[in-house]
Amino acid sequence: ANVMMSVGSWRRVEPLDIGEPSAEPLNVPRHWTASPYAQVILTLVFAGAQISMTLLMKFIFSQVQLPSPPAIAHCAARAGAKSVVCEGHDEESCHSSVACMWEKGYQKGLPAPMLITAVQQVVALVFAIVIWSALPCIMRRFPRFPQPRPLRDVGVVNCCLLGLFFASNIGLNNVSLSFLPVGVNVAVRNMFPAASALALLAMGRSKLTGFQWVMLLIGTACVVGTAFASKPHADACAKSSDSSSAGGYLLGLLFCILSVAGATSSFVYTSVLGTTAKLTPLEATMYLSLPAAVVMVPVTLIADRKYEWDMTTVATCGKLVVDEITLNDWQVFFKALSLQTAGLTVLSGVCAFLFNFLTWSMVIFLSPIYTALAGNFAKGTLMLVGVIGEIAGGTEGLSFTLLIRLLLVIGIILTFTGYAISEALAKMSTGRRAAGSSCCAARDDASRGSLCAVAAIGWVLAAVFSVTTGFLLTDRGHDTPWTAPYLQVTGLPGHQHPVRYGSVSERTIWSYWWHPTNCPNSKKCVLPPFVQLCVDTIEKNKGSFDFKLMHFDEVHMYVNGVELPFGWKHQSPATQKDALMNALLARYGGVAMDVSTILLKPLDDSWNQMVAQNAIFRGYMYRLNGQPWGHAETTAVWCMMARREGIFRTATVMGVIGMGDSWNAGLYHPGIPYFAMGDQTVTPVLGIYNFSLPHCHEDDSVSQKGDCPEFQLPVWDESLVSPRGDSLLLEDPRDGPQLPFAFADQFGMALWNRTDDSKKDYLWPCETPKQCWELFLRRYNASKTPFVKFFHSGGDAVRRQSRDQLLGSRDSFLCGWLELAHGGTVCQ
Repeated sequence: ANVMMSVGSWRRVEPLDIGEPSAEPLNVPRHWTASPYAQVILTLVFAGAQISMTLLMKFIFSQVQLPSPPAIAHCAARAGAKSVVCEGHDEESCHSSVACMWEKGYQKGLPAPMLITAVQQVVALVFAIVIWSALPCIMRRFPRFPQPRPLRDVGVVNCCLLGLFFASNIGLNNVSLSFLPVGVNVAVRNMFPAASALALLAMGRSKLTGFQWVMLLIGTACVVGTAFASKPHADACAKSSDSSSAGGYLLGLLFCILSVAGATSSFVYTSVLGTTAKLTPLEATMYLSLPAAVVMVPVTLIADRKYEWDMTTVATCGKLVVDEITLNDWQVFFKALSLQTAGLTVLSGVCAFLFNFLTWSMVIFLSPIYTALAGNFAKGTLMLVGVIGEIAGGTEGLSFTLLIRLLLVIGIILTFTGYAISEALAKMSTGRRAAGSSCCAARDDASRGSLCAVAAIGWVLAAVFSVTTGFLLTDRGHDTPWTAPYLQVTGLPGHQHPVRYGSVSERTIWSYWWHPTNCPNSKKCVLPPFVQLCVDTIEKNKGSFDFKLMHFDEVHMYVNGVELPFGWKHQSPATQKDALMNALLARYGGVAMDVSTILLKPLDDSWNQMVAQNAIFRGYMYRLNGQPWGHAETTAVWCMMARREGIFRTATVMGVIGMGDSWNAGLYHPGIPYFAMGDQTVTPVLGIYNFSLPHCHEDDSVSQKGDCPEFQLPVWDESLVSPRGDSLLLEDPRDGPQLPFAFADQFGMALWNRTDDSKKDYLWPCETPKQCWELFLRRYNASKTPFVKFFHSGGDAVRRQSRDQLLGSRDSFLCGWLELAHGGTVCQ
């Protein structure tokens, strides 16, 4: 609406009053311009069209599901991609046999905004030429239909400048839509009235009343507050998608602000030059489409954005590698080119052309005032839908943050609507003063009443639509309504498995790490020094196993969303890790191991023994050695070994059922939310397979017996089930990798000196660090300690040290373990 008001012309039609015919009226029935019902209908139809156009473009840029093209080219010849690393194989020979293909799933969204906008202009130009060729027929029906002026009358320089403004306005706005949620985009776009008014005020061509100043200042403050308040939610919803990462959010805000600057420049330009710079929609389409497209073409050739198109490599090396590729809009478009994407692009051009002409009809049948008011309805509705959808679809309901955002959105709506109505009434008064005695006071009151009635009815309907649509929203992370429940949870259509399913070895060691700043995704991850040293030992001693350190953005490639609790994305990293390990072991099998573990030797012997005995699970369980354990804990989930499609398929289902729609792990038991997806889920499932396992609640040293994990499932009577042939291999962790002094000295055993023979009050059963090291060596030599488990990531003292500091004491326990793991000197 703002764009059309800035370049649209009413040189033939200047409706200064509601229902007042222009000096040269079109052949339109009188009741169309006079009926209040028609005014309401046209205003709401235009608002609905603007909402639909915005959602269509957002859908194309970030929600449309693209098909999977067949295999293409060789990895070595792929332009712009990083080299593929095939571990354990000659890279050159591996590349020669690698076929690059799209992932078995799909790429979500077509992030080529500038190219799509340029194509829209070409499509609009074609339609304008068709209408121009049909002008004789149109003139017979509407003799006063505004005919396009010749290009020499409009001016080539004028068209080039307006084309530049138009390209920067619409093009940059479409780019911002590919980064931002719709609600944030339209909130920032609401800044156009303030920017335009201030620009004209600076040029001395406008004067604001005190009321208008207050509305603009409060509205601007609400827009800034909405942008900041929406960032955490947008980042959380986009952690699994790099295209809307934290950096993408800020970049989207920048592009949206620049698009407002483009719209303001066009408005100021036409205001300064007057009617000679104003164009009808047909003139704008015919004369601006080509310059705007030409301006955007160079931008489309810049490879300025990184995409994860999940290119998978299928080769003799048996590796699946996801590359981060830097592409421009043309490369993105042609990689995803299909009948669907081409059709959507052309459809968006047709819709943009029709929307422009609907805007023109609004200006002709009613006035620019109603056009701007309808734009306020559309923007306000989109903002309300987004916030109400989060309230309805979230697990927290109306949280404090959402309440603040809702109040900010309401503030934007009220202030900018109040400014629009104030400006509209001022223009009406100015028009009537210019018309002199032809306007009467009664007609003035009727016009004001009609405008206020339309505003009231429009906002009531917009509020009802927003609440209804918001509660129908089921996808928390997106702005498109009415998504199906399965699509909401998984982000996938039916009958589609994760892209890595069927290509991962059962002999895989799984770990998980996430940090909001240092490790938000696989492309931007710096592990803490101590954790990195632990990971190095797992990589060194993985033996015949593969090792995969999972990151947040990779989860969807390995497991389906229905295998994780519905609120998994909002859980703590520890709870996320436990739920993810259950799902990975269910699908693929292998070993789930915490990253705060030093692996001293390969696990092949342990795995082969499990397979030879037809066991489906191998792990550690407290109290198996007959010793009490004073914690309401049974299974040590920091190292679990399992066959695929075994007990963890049940554990995965139990985890989803146990959490329901909530993300709060305290739902299991408020006292121990940390164990919800781990011990509290795995132990009851193990109890189904073996009724003779030790029970936590029978341990007299446990004070909070109500927290024991076996109470998370109903207790089965042995008479109800038949004996099973599968077996479990279980050991007490205190006889092996959990050293008896692991909790001593605030979990800081890694920094103790192996040669220190002085007694320490906090040590047991050994009295000195030297004796403790000798105790460990006896276990290690007896093959009871294939790895060492650290708790609380080694303690605060370890977490505060750099890599050089950790490796600077050769006599420390840590250096001793690292030397055993690497088979040589590691520390200085």
